[in-house]
Formats: sequence, C-alpha cells, structure tokens
Amino acid sequence: MSTNGPDIAANGATGAANKPARAAAAVGDAAHAAADKISDAAQSVAAGVTSAQQRGSEAIKGATDTVRAGVEAASATVSEHSDRLFANVRTYTKQNPLLALGLAAGAGIILSRLFRR
Repeated sequence: MSTNGPDIAANGATGAANKPARAAAAVGDAAHAAADKISDAAQSVAAGVTSAQQRGSEAIKGATDTVRAGVEAASATVSEHSDRLFANVRTYTKQNPLLALGLAAGAGIILSRLFRR
C-alpha cells in the first residue's frame, strides 16, 4: 500500500473538523446580514413615522388656523349684533319706561320661581 492512505484519512478528518467551523462562520455571516437588514428596516420605519408626524402636525396647524378664523368671524358677528340689540333695547326703554319696568319685574318673578324649584 501507499503512504497516502493515512494522509487521506488525516485530510478527511481535518476536513470533517473544519465543517462545523465553516458552518458556524456561515451562520454568523447570515446573522450579520439579517441584523443589517433589520437595522435598515428600522431606520426606514423611523423615517416614515417622522414624516407622518410632520404631516399630521401641519394638518393640525392648518385646521387650527381655520377654526381660529371661523371663531374670530363669529365673534365679530355676535359683537355687532349684540351692540345693535342693546341699542334697540336702550331706545325702547327710553320710549316706554313703565312698560320696560313691568316687563323686567315679570321676568324677575318668573326666573325666581324657576330657580326656586
């Protein structure tokens, strides 16, 4: 026989011993690749959340501005009408003082009975 027999057996044993090391290295490489993909996905999600938050903030600001403008317009209208109403009441009271006094007394009596119950 040749002397290569023990060498082949030794190389086979060495190759068999290296398989777990190569498998572990492959698993480690795959784990690093997976971790990189997860990191990239997390960064993408974070960027999307930040973008959505900014869009939501801008939408809320726009809605707030619209509501503010509406409230200011309504306030101006109410103020104008109340000024006109008080002017009309003042004029009516000056023209009919006894009737205005009677109406105020009647309203006071009705209100006192409503709140007494």
